[in-house]
Amino acid sequence: MSESDAHGAAKLGELLDSHVQAGQWPDVVAILDEHWGAVLSSDPAAIQRAVNALPETVLEANPRWALAADYVNRYVTNGSTPTTIFRGTAPTPEPTNLLDVLAQLTSKIAARRAGGRYADAVDTAREARSLLDDADDATRASLKQALPEIVFQWAMAWEYYGDTDRATREYTESFDAAAAIGHRIAEASAAGALAWMHGLAGRNIQARMWLNRLPDTDGEWWGNRASVTARFAQAQLFIDDLDIETARDELARVNLAGVPERWPAQKYLLALTETDPARCVDLLTQIDSSAASLPADALQGGAWAPFVAIARSILLSRLENWPGARAALNDVAITSRDVDFGILQIRLWKAAAHLLTGDVTRARRKATVLVGASTASPRILVGALAVAGAAACRLGETDAARKQVSMALRLADQHRLYVPLTIVPAADWASLFELLPDPLPTDIRNALLSDSLSTGADPFLRLSPRELAVARSVASHHSMDEVAAQLFVSRNTVKTQLRSVYRKLDVRSRASLEELALRHGYLNPEE
Repeated sequence: MSESDAHGAAKLGELLDSHVQAGQWPDVVAILDEHWGAVLSSDPAAIQRAVNALPETVLEANPRWALAADYVNRYVTNGSTPTTIFRGTAPTPEPTNLLDVLAQLTSKIAARRAGGRYADAVDTAREARSLLDDADDATRASLKQALPEIVFQWAMAWEYYGDTDRATREYTESFDAAAAIGHRIAEASAAGALAWMHGLAGRNIQARMWLNRLPDTDGEWWGNRASVTARFAQAQLFIDDLDIETARDELARVNLAGVPERWPAQKYLLALTETDPARCVDLLTQIDSSAASLPADALQGGAWAPFVAIARSILLSRLENWPGARAALNDVAITSRDVDFGILQIRLWKAAAHLLTGDVTRARRKATVLVGASTASPRILVGALAVAGAAACRLGETDAARKQVSMALRLADQHRLYVPLTIVPAADWASLFELLPDPLPTDIRNALLSDSLSTGADPFLRLSPRELAVARSVASHHSMDEVAAQLFVSRNTVKTQLRSVYRKLDVRSRASLEELALRHGYLNPEE
């Protein structure tokens, strides 16, 4: 905002106060309707005083301002209200025009989203969008001050529901509407959200473009709240470029005050950067305790469930708890909405898990299906092509492997989107790079070959299914005779298989086997 614009907005705040003190309510409403964004950016206290001072007769004639009171009080305090629960507002008069109707619907959308009722929230967002699209030009022109924030709330509903494409369209309209009237808070919020939506999908060229369109927020009271998603996007870009240390620094600057419900995205990004076992345990504790505070409905669907599942899977794998890592992915139900970005991510990670466990045919089949379903998401496409290529290479189909991995690497290099490649084990990359001698910058190539970003290998995958059963039974303190009875084999067979287990796992005693099984999640600590 230029100095003259800031001065003008400040004068409007003073004028708003003077009208309130004089009881000149038509003038108060006129300023709120015509200069809402500018005054909110520069003098939020004046807005707060005005909406809380409006008498009941004025609110009856302008129901939108009755609905706005709770929103303003909450927004201006920037997350420092006594409760985190969004309770909606008291009953308001029947709306008399489209703006009042949209304000009422948007209040319902926000309340339903905050309660984890994401499907209900987007149903209401559809209704509101239909009404807006049917409005004539004159009516739309009368909504210009309110549209940036109203449409932003619709976009959040779609984002939390898991439909990032629809959210992106709504955030774009919010940005355009904000830029048209100079509503800097909404402009910054929408640009940051758009950078995050594109970065999440792996459209990193577009993500950088939106980050470049962010207005300056330095010194603004609303700067932190408006910049959270922009910081998410920037951290994701650093992660994708395998610049993990810089990504950690960016995430350390994230402050969720005012937007605490965005914690799953924050934990997801933190999980992508964390390798220290002690910090992995601490982060798992934070995730599980935060999840316990979510509304019950939010735990079962929407965008947050895949974020939490993938974050837990990453952290458990870094702790070498392989069964737990795979089970975390299974916590998210694959529903009819399986084209949503979060569900596509879960499918990709499951395909990679099949590759890791040696189920190459299934890994290839699942990855190939994803290739056709994810052309709008380079993040999924790069990972799926890499998994499919690695699987083809293991099956001896070098031409198919060369073609798929070449496409993955070309797309990764175009977007500087290298982190999806790390879901393929380093040993596979060593074979794949023999097919493509110089496909990547040296530092990226070395990172993939070093396994520095991967989770390593599960030693129990070296065992046959029968050897794994023997190992778990012996580690659970069952005798040779008990194990033989459980598996319907002879005692000598169990002894032979146990020797093979010891050799493959490089252990020499039951105690060592038990410790290894506990560490990798193959044994219940209470057994």
